[in-house]
Amino acid sequence: MMNCLIPFQVLKPATINQEHTSSKYIEQVKRSHPDNFFKIMAKKTSFRDIKVQERQRIQWFIASERLEITVQVTFTPDDSHGKMEVLSLGNKVSVERYTIEGEYETLSSGILTIEVNNEKGQVDRVVWFRVKQASLSKSHLFEGIFNMIYSSSCGGNDHTATEIDVATVLERAFHFIDSLLNGRMKLKDMVDLKAIFCNKNINVRDEVKKLFSYRLIANANSQKEPTINAEATEQEIEQVCEWLQIYQYYSYINIIVTCVQRFNIISNENPDETINSIIQLSDENCSLREITERYRNLKQRFRKLTNQHLQLIKAASECPNVNDEKSRVIHNSWTTSISRTKR
Repeated sequence: MMNCLIPFQVLKPATINQEHTSSKYIEQVKRSHPDNFFKIMAKKTSFRDIKVQERQRIQWFIASERLEITVQVTFTPDDSHGKMEVLSLGNKVSVERYTIEGEYETLSSGILTIEVNNEKGQVDRVVWFRVKQASLSKSHLFEGIFNMIYSSSCGGNDHTATEIDVATVLERAFHFIDSLLNGRMKLKDMVDLKAIFCNKNINVRDEVKKLFSYRLIANANSQKEPTINAEATEQEIEQVCEWLQIYQYYSYINIIVTCVQRFNIISNENPDETINSIIQLSDENCSLREITERYRNLKQRFRKLTNQHLQLIKAASECPNVNDEKSRVIHNSWTTSISRTKR
């Protein structure tokens, strides 16, 4: 599922799984979740509510100890104002032999309700159930792009977005993603995304693969650009990863320059290592496609700097009173990285 775009989606409609015999499944649930049952009295209806957290993939299973039952499973998101999503119709299903199960994804928290109707039954029923919740993976880069465009288009959090607003934001978001993935994006247009690279320990390759996947799904749904309705090749993914990896270094240029100047880390004796040579690399009119050549020197020079080094540099440069000990740590971290790069 395109996690950031679809708030709710049924992945597997309610079905009877003949590979799971009811008796064996109930024995397993009794051992692992002995409280996961409820009794339905004769000629009565009963239900059980299960709390679901936000951003979850839900698998649910139901088994009855005896006879047929009429079951309905619904999900009510917390932000839906009472609107329910029906996961299984109230059909009479024979689950005394097999389990009934289904699967869905939701971005919102809410209540999963299992309701069993025994109004026509002459004896009590006992129903066993199990609900598995797994957190959905998050695309930091897509979410950052969406939030950036949403803020510029719809204003602050006080604004209630309409369906038209969301559709407009998504269209602009995928136009932005197209420019990013084909390398036409200017660095000045990515300023608001710096926080994602600076403050989150993201896996660039995973983020890029998600963007390609999201674009593929969006194009398939809109059918506006069939020419790019193909999965990305490894070469395309690696190319975008290289652009974004170098952009990560670029994001730290101002912080590094400030730190280098404050602690006098780079000597001016070698013209190739002057502050000016680093400052000149910072050109916001450069596109991602152009970044490969223009920033190759920057990537080579800083390739031994880890996120820990950069966070330490950032913390020191933002601190108004840096003591001698912290200065020594910063200096050693930097010079060690530079010396390793030259080897």
